[in-house]
Amino acid sequence: MSWLGLRHKGVEILFPDEWNLVVDGLDLLKQYTDSLSTSLESHASRHNRGGEDPIDYTLIMKLLKKSVSPALGTGGALGSAESVTPDSGYGRIVPLGIKVTVGGSFNSGETVTVRITFHYDDGTSAYIEKSYTATSVDYLTEDDLLSLWKDGVGITKIDVQAGTNLSSTNVTVSVDVRGIQY
Repeated sequence: MSWLGLRHKGVEILFPDEWNLVVDGLDLLKQYTDSLSTSLESHASRHNRGGEDPIDYTLIMKLLKKSVSPALGTGGALGSAESVTPDSGYGRIVPLGIKVTVGGSFNSGETVTVRITFHYDDGTSAYIEKSYTATSVDYLTEDDLLSLWKDGVGITKIDVQAGTNLSSTNVTVSVDVRGIQY
């Protein structure tokens, strides 16, 4: 017997008092789902203001698609980092794909290196470097991404740096990151 006093029935007539209990149960279910909706809306409002609440904040996420074009360092040095960070109100990134576009024109003997660094919420970081001797559109593979992921920590920022082995360059680099931010 259910907490409403109903029991499972076969094909039988439903008496008015039993039907009223079913309707009451549906009303209770509607009130409960409405309260959940209100609770989640309240959570989203607090989350966007940076507040704390007991609901797991990973329930609130959205897609991320950002592009950076770092200045190239010269003489074998990497240039300044350009950062991909989550939007305001979000603290972590789950990268699903990273595209590296190397354009412009290469000089004879030129090698361009692109470094992509993941920064984690435990204060550590890891990077991968890719080298190019000609213009290219390159995607980090799943193995590349997996080599940068750490178990049990979130990615707070992705830095991109690039550099050439020569003293000057006409090469450009842009990196597109797509994923989920939460």
